[in-house]
Amino acid sequence: MKVPHDSSSNPRRPHFTGFTLIELLVVIAIIAILAGLLLPVLARAKQAALVSTCLSNQKQLAAAWVMYCDDNHELVINFDDVRNAKGDIPWHFITPNPAPTIPAGTSPEDRQTLYFRAGYYQGGIAKYAPNADVCHCPADTRNKLKVGSGFSFGSLSPVGSLNGEQPSIYKRTEIVSSSERFLWVEENDPRGENEGSWIVNQSAPPTFTSSSLIDSPAAFHGGNSSTFSFADGHSAKRKWVDQQVINYALSMNVNKYSSPPSYLTAPHDVFYLANGYPTKLNP
Repeated sequence: MKVPHDSSSNPRRPHFTGFTLIELLVVIAIIAILAGLLLPVLARAKQAALVSTCLSNQKQLAAAWVMYCDDNHELVINFDDVRNAKGDIPWHFITPNPAPTIPAGTSPEDRQTLYFRAGYYQGGIAKYAPNADVCHCPADTRNKLKVGSGFSFGSLSPVGSLNGEQPSIYKRTEIVSSSERFLWVEENDPRGENEGSWIVNQSAPPTFTSSSLIDSPAAFHGGNSSTFSFADGHSAKRKWVDQQVINYALSMNVNKYSSPPSYLTAPHDVFYLANGYPTKLNP
């Protein structure tokens, strides 16, 4: 009589079991540790990519400004957003004419963006930098807000002293320290779209001890940094030092302009901004 084979006694047959609770918890702990290590690295990489994009945008605008000066006998472009008293075409029109065609059902936010782009293409700088989106910093999340609650597509404002709202310099040849003097500044205006030009209350150089801010800078990068373009064509990031300037740059309170930072309360950053502001006294 043949005895049936007992497969359970075969030592070559593999024996599979599930994870024990301890093993499962160890695996989960390892995954959590790896995630904890990788997520900050990925966040820093994303932030670095945003900074790189904004610096590239700033550099394109600076190059466009330089080319405009080359083509116009060293005259600098109108840095307001309307024609000035001399009739100079602005770099960007706040109210484009003709107005862009707005498709039915367009949201107020998309409508404002279309108006911004149309105003840019009608301005005097688009010939040299033909993409209006260079004016938007991808780290600026105000374009995720609603119109009337701080929405803005444009992230940059030109300095008002270069043939802008408070003109002091009209020709590129008047700028002596071009590698230190701003062209465009990232601005956080909680009232809506950045309008006009960026202005600082600048006292006498070289100390600027009575200077104070008027318009707000931004801190789109990591909550403590901003980008700038300069009259020699380069762009750079500035990490704010003084907490009062960081608070001012981050604030979305429309009443923040009543108490702007001054040299006394934020000496490092106010000095930097006042020194970067090109005027006849500070060329």
